[in-house]
Amino acid sequence: MKKVNFLAALCCLLLISCQVEQDEVIENNANLTTATGPQFGPGGFQQPDPDDDSDLEQSLAWAAYTAASVLYENVQVQAEVANLLDSSTKSVSFETLLAADTEATLFRTRFMNRFQMFVDCSLGHVVGDDCPGGSNSPGDPACPPCTGLSAGAEAQIFVDYLLNDHCLEFYLPRGFQFAASNKITTAAHSMNDAFYTNKGFLFENSPFHPSPETSISPNYIQIKVHTYIIGRPIRLVSVGEECSYSAIPVNDFEDFLLGSWPFGQ
Repeated sequence: MKKVNFLAALCCLLLISCQVEQDEVIENNANLTTATGPQFGPGGFQQPDPDDDSDLEQSLAWAAYTAASVLYENVQVQAEVANLLDSSTKSVSFETLLAADTEATLFRTRFMNRFQMFVDCSLGHVVGDDCPGGSNSPGDPACPPCTGLSAGAEAQIFVDYLLNDHCLEFYLPRGFQFAASNKITTAAHSMNDAFYTNKGFLFENSPFHPSPETSISPNYIQIKVHTYIIGRPIRLVSVGEECSYSAIPVNDFEDFLLGSWPFGQ
């Protein structure tokens, strides 16, 4: 009898152990699923919280990613942006490139069309080799509420969110290096003074399929000579609370990725 009880107890222990391992596998798979960035609810969207720096970081990551996608494939777009880039700060504001009256009309049109395509991919409206995904993109595109809008309006609302709710810019620490290399690496500001690095995406073979996530740092920029596009906030207290970024623990957004690298300014 004791032998039978022992075998029964052993079977119970094995069943419990298997269940625990199964739960751990499910949890680990869930972590892998969300590792590419915050998920934005059904259909890939939710209202970005202006006080949530992870939402802003996600939006900046997608803005830089989309900009690189259109710059990679067209020399006319490159010329437009290069002409508007401030050579002293190596930066150009989102307002300069994306406002309705921009001089960079080709860039703005292609940026909005490309982001709309990425949104449609995330919604399943478009399926194909040009759709980004997995570790090759910053997750689902960040967009303000798109419910009830006509199809194709998401890109305009995303641009309105970037321009009206924030003060933002692209920072190109090495300027344009297309003469030396057609590669582009993109990233967003880490939103923290403690981190001089962040995940980035390297476009080197296609405007739609960058290499999987890479870690971008001052040392990375110093060693690898090509074009970099960094999305970051501009702190303009005089504009209003939306551009003060008082809730973000960053003293100076321009310090990101500089570190000891001598060519940042």
